[in-house]
Amino acid sequence: MRRFTKILFSPLGQHDNSLAVRNVAKLVVDTSAQLTLYGVIPEPGGLRRLLPGTDIERELRDRQRADLDAELTKWGRRIGRAEVETIVEFGNPAVSIIERVIHEGHDLVVVTSDDQEDQATVKRLQRKCPCPVWVIRPTRARTLRVLAAVNPDAQEVALNHLILELAASMVDLHGGELHVAHAWDLPGEATLRQSPRFRGSRTEIDSLLRNVRANRERSLDQLLTHPKTADAPWQVHLVKASPPTSSPTWPPTCGSTCSSWARPPGPV
Repeated sequence: MRRFTKILFSPLGQHDNSLAVRNVAKLVVDTSAQLTLYGVIPEPGGLRRLLPGTDIERELRDRQRADLDAELTKWGRRIGRAEVETIVEFGNPAVSIIERVIHEGHDLVVVTSDDQEDQATVKRLQRKCPCPVWVIRPTRARTLRVLAAVNPDAQEVALNHLILELAASMVDLHGGELHVAHAWDLPGEATLRQSPRFRGSRTEIDSLLRNVRANRERSLDQLLTHPKTADAPWQVHLVKASPPTSSPTWPPTCGSTCSSWARPPGPV
């Protein structure tokens, strides 16, 4: 099972999220990880842009910092870690979290999200954060459903194994359903079917599709034989769809308790 040692928890949503409290508390207890509560205040606000460096601007900053620090302290008490470290900074939330992870070596980021305003931050974290990101949204669902989205290519074997191991560990810790999905397509299929220059028949194109699917299915089956994840109760979904546009929360039953794992870091 994947053991986390240094967790960064940054609540982004504005509403109560008892699910996040329960999950973070259990995660810290089960893994004996160090927990840091981290808050970021976007800057500058409209008023502060008009009053840079003034006493009013400094008072606004101090008040915002104090309010967010008090909110983080409440999260700590609810999680059962009243003495946990709380950090408040000003900046871009996604960039600040990623920089914190890089400089301090956190191996898991947990964020809450309940507003559309949070989505840009969440997506940026999912794409750029160099460690796993767990997004916890308020939900009435009774079952945790974890989706591991993989691309079973030879060049990404190590990354796929990490994604599968993290997903399996999450279900091992919290219970629930474990899904693995891969979206595949035939590059240029629409062009092949419509182009007057292509002399192949519809039957030939359908045969190409079957071959691509069969190859992907074999690669996925082989990926799931890895010793660390072979015994996990995977529910496998092989979907014909464009991978770049497939929903990150597919299948629809995945709900709002899905876990998502980031790829290696790119430019922030």
